[in-house]
Amino acid sequence: MTTTKTSKTTPAGITLLPYADRVKLVRARLSDMRLHREFTPLPKSAKVRAAEATIQEWVARNDTHREAHYAAMKAKRHEIEDALILGDVQKAVKLLAALGA
Repeated sequence: MTTTKTSKTTPAGITLLPYADRVKLVRARLSDMRLHREFTPLPKSAKVRAAEATIQEWVARNDTHREAHYAAMKAKRHEIEDALILGDVQKAVKLLAALGA
């Protein structure tokens, strides 16, 4: 006895597909949904845009401040290294003490 894949019709007139075909259809529809998905973000209010601008300004100021701090520390470190290279140990010790080392 051989079985063939055929669709069945119920008394209500609904056509039922075999399970494997239904799974293929569902997977195809899901993949289509993933491919054509578009997202539009909510519009930002004026308060949110102003807050974002304020944060961006703060980040820029903070970056400038941090770079200036690193440059100052680098200059102090180079001054100590130069004193050690020149053999001025007393100056190097004073500079290290001023830095808390």
